[in-house]
Amino acid sequence: METACRAHEGRRFLVVGRPRAQVPLTEVERIALGCARGAGGRFTIAPSAKTAPRVDVFTRSVETTRALQSRRGARSAVKLSVRVLVADRGFEHPTISYEDGVPPDYFARHWRGFSRSGNKEPSLWALVVERVEA
Repeated sequence: METACRAHEGRRFLVVGRPRAQVPLTEVERIALGCARGAGGRFTIAPSAKTAPRVDVFTRSVETTRALQSRRGARSAVKLSVRVLVADRGFEHPTISYEDGVPPDYFARHWRGFSRSGNKEPSLWALVVERVEA
C-alpha cells in the first residue's frame, strides 16, 4: 500500500462528514505538511453514511484548521476538498527552515509517517484539506 500510494499523489477527493476529533500535529508531521507551528492539525471525519469508514484529514493552514474547529463545535457536516500528499523520508526535508530551530537532518532521523486514529502503524500518505465548504 505504501508504494502504491505514490501513484495517487496529488489526486483530489471530496470528503463529506462531521468533524469528530482533533489531534495536534507532531513536529515531524508539521514539517512533512510544510506548515507553521500551531497552524495545522489532524481531524477525524465521521461520514454521513453509517457503513463508510472514518477518515483522518490533515490541515496545514490556520484558515482550514479554524473552519474545521468551528464545524466540530457546531457538530455540523462539512464538505472537504482534500489532496493526497506522500512524504518520503529524505535526508533534508525542503520545508525545514533555520528559524524553526530544528536541525536540517531532524526530519530524516525522526520521520516514520503520519499517525492515524485507531491505527498503530503510521502511513507515508495523508489527505490534506485544501478547502472547507458548508
